[in-house]
Amino acid sequence: MKLLQVGVDVPTGTISLSPRHFRKETARENLDGLIASIQEFGLIQSVSVVRHPDGTPELINGLRRFIAHQEIGLPTIRANVYEFTPEELADETLRGKAVTQFLLAANQYEPLIPLERAHFYDSLMKEFGYDVEQIAILYHRPEAEILADLRYLNLSPKVIELWQENKERISERHLEALADHASSDRKGWRIGEDEQVALARGVINKEDQLAATDPRAFQKKITQMKKEQRQRVTRERKAEGQRARAQQPIQVIKDVVQALARVETATAGLCAIDVPQSAEIELMDKREIIDNCYRLASDLTGFADHKISPLSIKKGVAASVGP
Repeated sequence: MKLLQVGVDVPTGTISLSPRHFRKETARENLDGLIASIQEFGLIQSVSVVRHPDGTPELINGLRRFIAHQEIGLPTIRANVYEFTPEELADETLRGKAVTQFLLAANQYEPLIPLERAHFYDSLMKEFGYDVEQIAILYHRPEAEILADLRYLNLSPKVIELWQENKERISERHLEALADHASSDRKGWRIGEDEQVALARGVINKEDQLAATDPRAFQKKITQMKKEQRQRVTRERKAEGQRARAQQPIQVIKDVVQALARVETATAGLCAIDVPQSAEIELMDKREIIDNCYRLASDLTGFADHKISPLSIKKGVAASVGP
C-alpha cells in the first residue's frame, strides 16, 4: 500500500471495518475517556483507511477512535488515506497480506493482548497458510512466544465472555493460567470447557480468596485439581479392571454350561439315530465310530475330573446343598 492523502476528512458513514482487524477484546476499553478527550480537544491522531478501487474506504488503523466518533455522532473523521499498489490490486492474497501487516505495525504503539495476538496468528494460518516458523520470521518473534499466545485459542468462549464482563475481578494472568492448562500440548491433564468456566466463576465470586487475588495460587489450584482428576481416573480404571477380573470366572462357567448344553443336544441327536441291528458296516467305519465315542467320553471325563472337580465351592453354598 502507498500513502495517497494525509489528514483529510472522510464521512464516517462511508467507512467499513476491516474484516481482518483483531482488536476485538479491548476495542471498547476506556472508551468513555477517549470520547471525552475528542469532545474537548478534537482528534489528535488521524485514523488510517485504504481506498478500494470502487472508492470505499476500509478502516485499517484507529478502531477505538472510529468507534468514539460513531458514539458521539460526528459526521466525519480525519484520516490518512492509502491505496493499493497495482500488484496488490491484481492479487487478492497480496491485498490481504498488505492490510494484515499494516494492522500489526499500527498496533505496535498500543500492543495487543495475547488473546488478540492469538486470533491474529490464527487468521494468518487459516487465510495465508503460514506456519509458526514463518510467522516467527515475518514478525521477528520467538516461536515459543507465538505458541504461548496460540494457547489462548483453547479457551472456552464463555470464559472470554466472563473475563470481558469482569476484568476488575479476573486478571489477564488468571486468563493466562487457564489458557496454559486448557492447551492440549500441556503436560498432564487438559481442563475442559466446563472446568474452565467453573474456575473462572470461582475467581469472579471469590470462592477461594487466595486464588482470586493471587494468580500464582490460582495456578497451583488448577495443578492440584488436575492431580486429583488423574488420581480419580486411575482409581476408576483400577476398580474397572478388578470388576472385569472378578467377572471373568463367572463368564467362564457360563461358557462351560452353554458348551455342555450344545454337547448334550448333539449327544441326544446322536443317540436318537435309529441304527437297525440288521445293518452291516465296514470294519474301519465301525472302529472309527466306536473310537470317537470312547474318546469323547474320555475327554468329558477328563474335563470333569481335572477342570471342574478342583474348583472351590462358593461360601455359604455348600451348607445349603442336600446330601
